[in-house]
Amino acid sequence: MRVVQVEHLGKNHNLCFSWYKDVSDKDRILNLIMSRDPSITNLISDEFTLLIAAKRALINRNTNSLKTENIYSELLYCLSPTTKIKSAIDNFGVTKDFESIIIAKFDSDINTFTQELNSLQLGLEWTPSCSQIQGAANSKVLSEVYGFDSSKSPKDYNRLIWSSIAAKGFL
Repeated sequence: MRVVQVEHLGKNHNLCFSWYKDVSDKDRILNLIMSRDPSITNLISDEFTLLIAAKRALINRNTNSLKTENIYSELLYCLSPTTKIKSAIDNFGVTKDFESIIIAKFDSDINTFTQELNSLQLGLEWTPSCSQIQGAANSKVLSEVYGFDSSKSPKDYNRLIWSSIAAKGFL
């Protein structure tokens, strides 16, 4: 479990997130998650990607320019290279065949977040290294979603993904 402070306009916002891998009882978890806010599946190639998208979502919320109905679906939208909200949720939201999942929450303290996660009974938390995250990311699907050659190294495709997130809406 991680808590990262994302700064915007001089104010720090906590972003709490936790990774889970080899999730069991997927139907129950999918129902729990879909009745709440969307969560992110295995199309994240590193933590920095999540943080860039979180910063964009915070900017959009704080400037009253959300493209979606809340900051969590905005996070999914910011991860997506397209401006189609349905595409963002289809690609980055939870589906019935997910293997790993990231649960994220803005502006929460670690104790509250931990209690909420425990109540969901998601299974064992995964604390991956950067290389494990890259290994768990579905690079074939990432290359299709972001439009890059799947033979690129993780370092190269991360740069393309970060640029896509940062430039979205400006080009």
